[in-house]
Amino acid sequence: AVGEHAPGRSEAASTEPYLAGHHLLLAHAHAVSRYRTSFWPHQGGTIGITLNCDWREPLVATSVEDIAAAGRGLDWFLGWFAHPIWVGDYPLTMRQRCGERLPSFTAQEKELLLGSSDFFGLNHYSTKFVTAQREGETGTSAYLVAAQCAPVSTLHRLLAPHHPLPTTHPPPPATHHPLPTTRYPSPL
Repeated sequence: AVGEHAPGRSEAASTEPYLAGHHLLLAHAHAVSRYRTSFWPHQGGTIGITLNCDWREPLVATSVEDIAAAGRGLDWFLGWFAHPIWVGDYPLTMRQRCGERLPSFTAQEKELLLGSSDFFGLNHYSTKFVTAQREGETGTSAYLVAAQCAPVSTLHRLLAPHHPLPTTHPPPPATHHPLPTTRYPSPL
């Protein structure tokens, strides 16, 4: 939140991005609700959301801290917008780390958001290695600072042979969030 992207603001970098994202999600949910009640019965269309996420992998595949940092990075870059739609609220790591800076949804807003997408699209351009941000380190992104997740550049990888490229990765955590079933009958 340094103002490099639209709308170019950086006055309240620790709160404004979360507020903007919050209202973006609510606008999405209201648009879907309006479509489903007013237009879907005649058109029978589907509505989805496509999110952008550069995947995060731990720098050291056996490091518990780096594995957790990669998970937090995904929470900030994908879960921030996907969790409210498919799970009903922001990721727990965001709630814990952002505290009052992250807006809350009312029960009615959670109901409106949950299942407000018929499909999920993902724009994926790159994968980045991350390492746990150590005490006293600062990052270039307010999001990464909040996630305590430091990206590792290719140059750093070349200059840091003591962190060899991981050859195997531990299995992902055994968590599964089933997609909610659509609440609307098929138009066929």
